[in-house]
Amino acid sequence: MKARHLIYLITAVALFVGCKGKSKVAISDANTITVSVEYTQQYCGGAAPTEEMEEQMNVLQPLANQPIYISKFISPVLYTEEIKVTLDKAGYATFALDTGLYVISFYKLMTPPAPVEEAPKSGNAPKPGNTPETPEQPNGNIGDDGSKEACEMRWKRMTATPFKVVGGKTAYKVAMNKECNPCEEPRP
Repeated sequence: MKARHLIYLITAVALFVGCKGKSKVAISDANTITVSVEYTQQYCGGAAPTEEMEEQMNVLQPLANQPIYISKFISPVLYTEEIKVTLDKAGYATFALDTGLYVISFYKLMTPPAPVEEAPKSGNAPKPGNTPETPEQPNGNIGDDGSKEACEMRWKRMTATPFKVVGGKTAYKVAMNKECNPCEEPRP
């Protein structure tokens, strides 16, 4: 008889502790949202796709086990507070995010800050005949690497999908399109 009461007591305590833990998480994370990402993909060259493949490319499918980048939208060329989130096998991710306007991208949108060059110390100033090379003019010729990098960054920003986080809403579904990179040579 005592064993039966002990089993009921252990079950009740386990249930009480489990319920208390879940409610504590829900209360403390008021900014927690769940985002579901689905995507379609464009044909980007290579062997010609069959009709079935073309139909499949137009069907939304979950973006499974992939990272996405979420940035706060300031202007079409300025993003801040970028975070990287990895989606689960069903295309979902749960994380905390304040209300506001954001963009979701397949790619990193913020460039790392440029390294800061130190000013020469007074004792190490260059001699008049040994001046450092003058930097290129801002509107001067940009090499192939610079123009490709600029092209890729513009393309990544243009393909970012905006979404708005509003207070009280906790679930968001975002449909995205993987577009071909116009900065690369077409596939043969």
